[in-house]
Amino acid sequence: MCGIAGIVNKNSKVENSALLNLNNLMFHRGPDEDGFFIKDNVGISMRRLSILGLANGSQPFFNRNKNIVIVGNGEIYNFQTLKKELIQNGITFNSNSDMEIIPHLFEIHGIDFINMLDGMFGLAILDLSTNKLILVRDFHGVKPLYYSQNNNHFVFSSDQRAIIKSELIDYEFNYEQIPNYLNLRLGAIGKESFFKNINMLPQGSFLEFDCATHTFEIKQHFSNAPLSTYHDIDPNVFEVRTHELLRESVKKRLISEVPVATFLSSGIDSTIITGIAAELTNKNINCYTVGYDTPIGDESAAAAKTAEHLGIKHKTLTITANDFYNQWEDAVEFNEAPISHPNSIAIKLLTAYAKNDGIKVILSGEGADEIFGGYKRFEILQAMIDIKKKYGTFIPRVFNSIGYKIGEQEMNMINHLSMEKLDDFVFNYFKVSHNSSFSNLSIINEQISKLATRPISKALSLDNILNDILIIEQNSYMHELLLRQDKMSMYSSVEVRVPFVDKTLIRYVNSINANTKIVKGSNKYYLRKMGQKYLSKERVNIPKQGFSSPIASWMKSHPGFQEQLNQIQNLEFLNKNDKKIISKKINNFNTSNDGDFEILWKLMNLNIFMKKF
Repeated sequence: MCGIAGIVNKNSKVENSALLNLNNLMFHRGPDEDGFFIKDNVGISMRRLSILGLANGSQPFFNRNKNIVIVGNGEIYNFQTLKKELIQNGITFNSNSDMEIIPHLFEIHGIDFINMLDGMFGLAILDLSTNKLILVRDFHGVKPLYYSQNNNHFVFSSDQRAIIKSELIDYEFNYEQIPNYLNLRLGAIGKESFFKNINMLPQGSFLEFDCATHTFEIKQHFSNAPLSTYHDIDPNVFEVRTHELLRESVKKRLISEVPVATFLSSGIDSTIITGIAAELTNKNINCYTVGYDTPIGDESAAAAKTAEHLGIKHKTLTITANDFYNQWEDAVEFNEAPISHPNSIAIKLLTAYAKNDGIKVILSGEGADEIFGGYKRFEILQAMIDIKKKYGTFIPRVFNSIGYKIGEQEMNMINHLSMEKLDDFVFNYFKVSHNSSFSNLSIINEQISKLATRPISKALSLDNILNDILIIEQNSYMHELLLRQDKMSMYSSVEVRVPFVDKTLIRYVNSINANTKIVKGSNKYYLRKMGQKYLSKERVNIPKQGFSSPIASWMKSHPGFQEQLNQIQNLEFLNKNDKKIISKKINNFNTSNDGDFEILWKLMNLNIFMKKF
């Protein structure tokens, strides 16, 4: 069940045609069925991807008195347990849908029912007795939810694109997000998007809209803020408990009435998820891998060996430059933002490939790096702290002796931490490293991005910087990755579930001191130990490769990419000096081994995005 939308008019009845149009604009999220409810000036709707409750699972759902109406998307993993408790209270059910429990829980517990849920979801609850509409987004933001308001309408949807194309709301491109897109690993930050007057409901929040007064308030129902205390623990206990919680998380996410598969790369995260799923299904699960027609970024051979080791069926989709290029513009449109990560297109292609095999649900290893400290930037941060503890200050030559090359960005991190300037530290921690030739671009505007990251730094404690930064990663960069994964997979009407992004697992891991997670310079140390169960020993400690693609090579050789490169020299918002810098950079990129192509890639995506919207 993968898309919800609705309209509240200020002075008129909601027309069937307007709600139908809004709902149909997110058809890709749920091609199996739709559902509607209109009461005077309020209308709510949904698109359904049938995964649970295939029979009689149509929405909307009502409580016993028919004064609470809901539509919802996502999955409630503990719905069977909650349903048993409701049955004991005399409530009867007509389906096996997880969403049918929601109106009854709301009737009994009010808004506090959210804390009882375990899952990923977007919910719209219409309380006819109070004339209020309540929108709810899950704990870590796995499923998106957007809203917009003008003098006549309040509109919400799982997609920004649906709000825009409904023509109920005037929108304007948000130029202030360009520096953040170019500078930071955070996408659009907070509730803002690349569209003015279209906001994202923050993860772990609910919005209460008064349909009579046309006013609303947003409140938090879940906080993943840094903790005041982090605990030390016996490493063996941590390893065992983490494995138990992850195994339980995978088990919950295998609940389905349709086939489930996994993404499998050469990395440890997807391997562990796939290995646990293979155990729980008695090896009755398929896995899917992206490959390329060039060795650059191709993980298919390693993934095939892992699948063979696990004894499960495995399929590889080999992507060419043409495949990638032909899907690019659609991917940007449905991403609803310029694409930062080239592998977003690979996710789009791979989920479509799996869908052709009848797969509607896929498990992914997303989230492990932000929870367990899997990035090199976190290793460097930990090394900084260790050196300061040992020597009383940060010493760059010590970094060199232990194998870290200190660049300008890392040196800035060191200096800002030593001076306890957390605002500047956070900016440099999340900053995308630019070639110095780009630093003179007016559109870079680092001051705007520093203002954007300032609220993040306010949550940090210098004494707990290692622990706190992981939680900040989850609330920012992980959220961006979850959004792009949802948008790219739902384009093909495939639901991706993320076992690492589990409320119970994350609460537990976040409570443990960071020094348990990185040991002797090995990131995700205990995940790697866990991986020994599913991989040969020599592959467990392979360096992190990331979900990469040969985009730099294709940009130089494919005529379509070359045409896109030429176009960015004349972007409307560039001044004369910017155009000169970019033109020179494109020439250097095409004629040398200059590998700093990220800004060029982002500008191409920005150009496509602005043409689309």
